[in-house]
Amino acid sequence: MGALDHNGTPGNKTRLARYSNYPGSNPEVRNQFLTVGVESDKTGLTGTSFAAPVVAGYAAILGSKFTSATPTQITNQLLDTARTDTLVNYDPATYGRGEASL
Repeated sequence: MGALDHNGTPGNKTRLARYSNYPGSNPEVRNQFLTVGVESDKTGLTGTSFAAPVVAGYAAILGSKFTSATPTQITNQLLDTARTDTLVNYDPATYGRGEASL
């Protein structure tokens, strides 16, 4: 899990926050790594410790919509729908699968 400076859009791309974790060169880690925008000016909270509950919330939303989905299916949906077009100079070693997106 990594924290972005803000929620990205194709017209206003974002980058990994300076205080964030990053996946590095391990392909197994990169394949399971998501990032999410953490806008501390709105919440007063920062970092991966706040990014993780945001993604957990995304998973809960998916689970409430797709009630027969398994945890693995929900996880795969989040990983498979991660966006890379919202990130500055996308690189899996920096952003993993990309920005989590519902």
